Amino acid sequence: MAGCRSGPPPTPSRPMRVFMMTLALLHILLSSGEAYGWTALRPVLIRSGFFGAFNEAARTRKLNLVSTLGISANAMCKLPLGFILDRAGPRVTALLGSVFFIVGTLMMAWGDKQSVAQMAFAYFLLGTSGPFLQMPAFQFTNLFPSMKATLISLMITAFELSTGVFYLFNVANVKLALDHTQLFSIYAAVGVFTFFTSLFFWPDSPHVEPSNAPSPGDVEPARVNDHDKPATETEAEEEGGRPVVVGGRVPLIEQTFWRQVFSWEFAYVTFFFAVHNFTQGVVLTTTGMQVSHYFPDERTAEMMADLFSIILPMGFLPVLFCTLTGISGFILNRPQLAFLVVSLMSCTYGAMFLFPYIPCYLFLFAIFPVARQFVFSTFISYSATTFGYKSFGVLNGLASTIAGLVQLLQNVLVAMVVSDSVPFTWEEMDVLMSLVPTVLLIPPSIQLLRSLCCKPAHSNLSDPLLQGGDPNDPDYTGVGPAPVAIPGMPRSHSVASMAAGSYYGSLTMPAAGIPNFGSLSLSYGPKPFMLVGSFTSTADQDEHLLRSPPNGHPAAMIHHRTGGNS
Repeated sequence: MAGCRSGPPPTPSRPMRVFMMTLALLHILLSSGEAYGWTALRPVLIRSGFFGAFNEAARTRKLNLVSTLGISANAMCKLPLGFILDRAGPRVTALLGSVFFIVGTLMMAWGDKQSVAQMAFAYFLLGTSGPFLQMPAFQFTNLFPSMKATLISLMITAFELSTGVFYLFNVANVKLALDHTQLFSIYAAVGVFTFFTSLFFWPDSPHVEPSNAPSPGDVEPARVNDHDKPATETEAEEEGGRPVVVGGRVPLIEQTFWRQVFSWEFAYVTFFFAVHNFTQGVVLTTTGMQVSHYFPDERTAEMMADLFSIILPMGFLPVLFCTLTGISGFILNRPQLAFLVVSLMSCTYGAMFLFPYIPCYLFLFAIFPVARQFVFSTFISYSATTFGYKSFGVLNGLASTIAGLVQLLQNVLVAMVVSDSVPFTWEEMDVLMSLVPTVLLIPPSIQLLRSLCCKPAHSNLSDPLLQGGDPNDPDYTGVGPAPVAIPGMPRSHSVASMAAGSYYGSLTMPAAGIPNFGSLSLSYGPKPFMLVGSFTSTADQDEHLLRSPPNGHPAAMIHHRTGGNS
């Protein structure tokens, strides 16, 4: 591991491991996703007089700027977070997150509530603190090898529930007459709690699995029979340590970092993530304003805003259902299908705002969390499949940073709606939000049509959305992004199947299973431990898992080797 840190810390006793795991879950539950609960916080701030010295349009613009910075901070901090976590370790990273959290909450409580600079910076710190506190907590799952998948699922649930913190603010503000100063002052105690627990219990290097622990993630190297080999495998033999050449070109997963950055695949998946991150940010920021616009009755509008704030943290329920029933694995194993499904869902919830009926809005509130999870799961799964883990952390952080910067534009969009000088209405904005994702439908749709018309003769897949456009496939049409199959493995053993944690094909995964769907990310960055991102969960990763070894056959590297040091 880079830096001055030594090897992993000794494995603590079981009672201490349980204690530290409980602390990790509390960190995530209390402080990781609160910035997404803006819809519930906004009325508290308005009742407390935030920006009350300004007219209604100016006040709306300033409140929107505050929320935009807080929500986009979660994405923009991923790249620096990865390098800090890798080089400084879990303890320092969590301490930084605690400081961000304490400063942000105290500024929200005691800062000048008429100063947009102070309030925007405070909420930006709150948004940044979430990933800084969340990511270091995942190392503790290594202390329970046989329960890792279950514990990661609990962390997913804790993150989802954390988005409801500000709903409790709203209830306390109405029922107990606590103002924003009192609420945020009390909430600052959470930062003090995370600071001291991180200081005394978080290690400087990540924990690794006990050396004498059973290895539920052990997977024998896949046996590749001659009839299972892709048609091009005879052309893809390794010579002298050079990258495997498939179909006349080096697979993207084997190419250099800069070639991956400037590839069509990276451009598409970054655009995909940026567009959906933007539309989701608009929903999270403006739902309170939109229900007030579409439902003139104040009580109905307040009820709808409250329902959204309650349903959003419950997003883990449909996530759990999709995982247990295999729906998520079925979709994520078909990248073209995943791109289509996610974009159609985004178009749907954007259009639902235009129908001011309670059933329509309830459907909107129910589908939004599911679409949100699919966005991040598709992004992580496709990126891992296509680019591998050699530079995955940097690529993931770069795409997240770009998406966060694009998300800042939502402040301009909302400012146009509330401005008296610009003829732009909520209805027109919602039409725009429902149409923008349709651009993302074009590449996978073209690939689907070409796959239907020109299905490769050697493909044994019945679903063209599954086989569509493999860049390692000599018959790849070149239209639309697609996953990279592992050289030397049958197509059903592609990285997509393993990265998504599904049981598709003949590859048998560990009995514990790998969660493939959710709102948290365990994605390795430049060093083995570094966890980047705040979305989707994959378990039992290390620096060699799903990465191409020198002989060009990643299949030979699929084994259980959890490590936190290099």
